Amino acid sequence: MSRLAALLLTTCLMSLAATAFAATAAENERQSRDGTVEVSWEPGYAQYDTLLIQSARGESVAQYPVVDGQNWVITGMEDGQYQFILTASSTTHTLFTLDVTHYSLSGAFSLFIAGLLMFLYLVFTLIKGERGD
Repeated sequence: MSRLAALLLTTCLMSLAATAFAATAAENERQSRDGTVEVSWEPGYAQYDTLLIQSARGESVAQYPVVDGQNWVITGMEDGQYQFILTASSTTHTLFTLDVTHYSLSGAFSLFIAGLLMFLYLVFTLIKGERGD
């Protein structure tokens, strides 16, 4: 095999490995804009006792029992990073890391003002239209 072919083969293998690593990292990281996350049940979870949610500082935020076949829907989480960990008496398994970043309050207020202006324009148009009849 020539040096060029060996170099090309090595480059292709390295890019495949990098792509696989990026896909694995993406599976273990999630984002939420509203503080809500769903953890779907997988058959391997039955060996664990507790779903533990930890903050980035390592503080326990919440614990939920593992019930065979049950999904979890967690809501109301504040801004920050959280780790979702399954625990048993002797083992732990990190499911994923969740990054919660809520929508800005100024953006929500801007949308509220725009909706209010459209509503007032509608009311004004309806009242003006009634008087013209």
